[in-house]
Amino acid sequence: MKDNINIGEYDRIVRIVFGLMILLLIWFEMLGRIILPLDFILKAVLIITGAALLITGVSRTSPVYYLLHINTNKRLK
Repeated sequence: MKDNINIGEYDRIVRIVFGLMILLLIWFEMLGRIILPLDFILKAVLIITGAALLITGVSRTSPVYYLLHINTNKRLK
C-alpha cells in the first residue's frame, strides 16, 4: 500500500464499493434471491442512490468537490 494516498482516492473507493453494494442488493431483491420489505419508492430511491455513487466514484472527481472548493489532492499521512 502506498505511504501517501490522497483523500480523493479513498473517497472514490468508498463510492464505488457502496454504489455496487446497493445496486447488487436491489438486483438480488428484485430477482427474489433475498426477501426485503422494500416498497417501489424505496427501491427507486436506492437504485438512483447506488447509481449516483457508482457514477461519481468512477468519474475522476465528484462535482460536489468543485462546488464546495474541497482540495482532493491533499495527502494523508
